[in-house]
Amino acid sequence: MLNEKEASNMIRTVNPKLVKGLKSGKEEVQEECLDILTEIFKQFNGLLQKNQNLVNKDDLMKTICDLLQSQSKVVNKKATPCLGSFASILNQRQLSKLMAVVMERLKASEGNAQ
Repeated sequence: MLNEKEASNMIRTVNPKLVKGLKSGKEEVQEECLDILTEIFKQFNGLLQKNQNLVNKDDLMKTICDLLQSQSKVVNKKATPCLGSFASILNQRQLSKLMAVVMERLKASEGNAQ
């Protein structure tokens, strides 16, 4: 098991690569990055809450939310639990922003379905 310093260093190192993978447009890469991020959010929940600047949560929020609208059903399905795990590390302001974005996307998708 990693100590707090090792875990922080690992997250700082892999997070930019994972975000780059999410933005790559390659479905297989996005799927793997979403799986890894979901595990990071679950395993290091306390550390990520305690150290609010360990990852750029606003960038991650936008990137993961964008993947909810991916053409790939698998990417969509993997983005959902990733967002759920991600929500647990957000402060109140960030969580409110995430909920507003999700609600906006839901309304937009309902309008497109009609």
